[in-house]
Amino acid sequence: MDHEHPSGDDKLALAESVFSRLLIDSRDGVIDQTISRALTRHPDVDTTALKEAILAAQDKVSLPTSLLRRNSLVSPLRQQKLYEHFKRQLAEGFLNSLIPVHPWQQYPDPRLRLEGVFRAIHTHLEGRQTKQEEFFGWFALAWMRGETLRKLIDRQVERERVARKLEEADAKLVGSEARKVMEQIETKLRYHYVKFLRCYLDILRFALEEEGLHDDLEIPPIPLFLELGASAKTMVSAMELGMSRIAAMEISNLLPRDKDAVFIRNELKTPTFRRAALSSFVLREIERLGLLR
Repeated sequence: MDHEHPSGDDKLALAESVFSRLLIDSRDGVIDQTISRALTRHPDVDTTALKEAILAAQDKVSLPTSLLRRNSLVSPLRQQKLYEHFKRQLAEGFLNSLIPVHPWQQYPDPRLRLEGVFRAIHTHLEGRQTKQEEFFGWFALAWMRGETLRKLIDRQVERERVARKLEEADAKLVGSEARKVMEQIETKLRYHYVKFLRCYLDILRFALEEEGLHDDLEIPPIPLFLELGASAKTMVSAMELGMSRIAAMEISNLLPRDKDAVFIRNELKTPTFRRAALSSFVLREIERLGLLR
């Protein structure tokens, strides 16, 4: 078994999840039952080498089983690599650089902090060397700040136009970049990085608890913000009421940024609420949700 194997590769996803399951079941003392169930039709297969490999890997992982179980789609060996990275960083006094900050925070720069988090994910959890954190740092931040899909696409079209040294972007380029942006949002931001960020923060909290530091720190729910494409309290609260991201964005533009769902519900029913400022699409949506008087 390659103890330096990568994580997050779609081609290896099944093997990775099976390995995680077997290691967890080995810790729980039920690996023989798991293998027997899987090989019901092939009872004569010799599984000695498989169990020895799992036991060898198990000896290299010190993280608690409960944490591994919560992140069973990520290799336990890669999770251990990230944990060891955290221990080294904490020992050297680099605590703050490990913690992502709220997307709307002014200082430290949330984009740079997010780039550092993504770099650690790429290097230690995924086991690959890349500079993709430079792109996904700003892309994720723009998405979490509620930037419109149109604006994200326009940015990427312009970026590609400049890279190709074109005088103007044609319809083919716009269509290609639009599809790419939507795919990156769904497969990268809302799935890939949500999965790895949850794992990252779980391991970070565990490492901080070991050092007696967890109670002193507030870590924003970045995975939730990435999933929603929102981080301002008003926009998140509007989505809690059942609104789409587009509707929540329009509503939040008419209200202060720090309001909860109760405030929004009450405000929408007041005679003074500026419903004329809403698009017809959004107006129909919030009427359907029963949020307007």
